[in-house]
Amino acid sequence: MPTNKQMEALYQRAKEMAFHSPQIGSKLAGNCTTISYGMLQEARQLLGNDVRLVIGWFHFQGQARFFFSDQTLKSWLNGEKKERYNIHCWLAKGDQIIDLTLVDTIKEIDPSMINGDLTYIDSE
Repeated sequence: MPTNKQMEALYQRAKEMAFHSPQIGSKLAGNCTTISYGMLQEARQLLGNDVRLVIGWFHFQGQARFFFSDQTLKSWLNGEKKERYNIHCWLAKGDQIIDLTLVDTIKEIDPSMINGDLTYIDSE
């Protein structure tokens, strides 16, 4: 299981990556795929080669967020282009969640939805 120190280091590195990437808006919010994929190798170096990239959706406050169906996924795989895909992306080690962008995304949507002291989401 990643330690708080390791998670904080990954989060700070992800913030640096976002800040130095104006093409993604210099922020973590709304950039889960770019940030998670960009942090994959660094997370593997820090936490081990079993860190993986996860693409999916989640439930928050009783509602599915960034949900896509199997039919939607098939249409994307068949080449349907969208300006923005309705997915979420994060890292995981075993069954441990490593989400470096979701807190910032939720805070951008509605800051009252989440504890203002949170910076990232892990399995704790």
